[in-house]
Amino acid sequence: MSKELELKLGCLPTVAAQVCALPFLSDLPSESKLLLNLYYDTPDESLKRMKMALRIRKSGDQWIQTLKTTGITDASGLSTRGEYEWVIDGPNLKLDLLKALLPADIDSDSLYPVFSTNFKRTTWLYQREQTQIEIACDQGEVRTGNRIEPISEVELELKQGDAGALFELAEQLTRLSPLWIGQRSKAQRGWELRFEYPPAPELPSLIMERGDLAERVERLSAMTICWQRCYELIPITLAPTVITTLCSALEQQIALLRQLSDLEASAGLLKEYEALLTRVMPLYDLAYFSGSSPAFYKTIQERSRSISAELLNDPSIGQLALRTAHFIRETTQGAGDE
Repeated sequence: MSKELELKLGCLPTVAAQVCALPFLSDLPSESKLLLNLYYDTPDESLKRMKMALRIRKSGDQWIQTLKTTGITDASGLSTRGEYEWVIDGPNLKLDLLKALLPADIDSDSLYPVFSTNFKRTTWLYQREQTQIEIACDQGEVRTGNRIEPISEVELELKQGDAGALFELAEQLTRLSPLWIGQRSKAQRGWELRFEYPPAPELPSLIMERGDLAERVERLSAMTICWQRCYELIPITLAPTVITTLCSALEQQIALLRQLSDLEASAGLLKEYEALLTRVMPLYDLAYFSGSSPAFYKTIQERSRSISAELLNDPSIGQLALRTAHFIRETTQGAGDE
């Protein structure tokens, strides 16, 4: 089993094309290929419940079967998970390769195709001193039945070196293009296509007692993940549940940063989150006026689409997310040293 360490950045489809054309990438070794993927699960969604993913991928003339194990994605968007991969001789699952890896209570004979992801992947190999990072720009779609969601993202996978290099490269990219930290995997998007709209994440409980430093940072991390997940749903849906959860998460993020006011770096973040909440709050009208007349509500929808487009095309929000990730990493390390 291999371990992959990657950082995912989401963006609008038009921005993905801009990223592919960035001048600093033109001098790097690159490759483009079409990847066709079919994901499998049991009728009772055993793999989804265990946060595993099983797929067959066609890349050129090659068929690859992959089993991804339970992973961890933190507030910085850094994802770590195990991966088993086999080159196989055709498009059908090789169940004998899975028997020893899947829990005994999973009926592997009942595995069936649930959704597909098909996208063009352009990769570059970024190297600096002892660091080697694969940059992948994916453009395509997730599909199940007649429901489709676009894929538009940049993945940074660490091949060699320290994880900090991923964030340095991500910061460089967010200065050049409006990108945000991506918390939703392609598999998660496929599973969520069962719904008319992707559901809003659950809002973490806000505990007002200060607690020790480690506890406060842990709450901040959970709230950061929540608002980021809501934010990356904006290109897909402005459903009232998504907007209300986003606004609530930002309000609680501000409250948590005030609990960390004894840390110098929190002051700058606090001001930025207060400014972001001010920009996002008008979207709340979608929920507040949902029962109003169709003509008036149409005006609210048009204004909300304009606001969301402005947010999604603003590089400063992705930069804020990365600064928050840096603050959490540094503070967590400091709490561990106490």
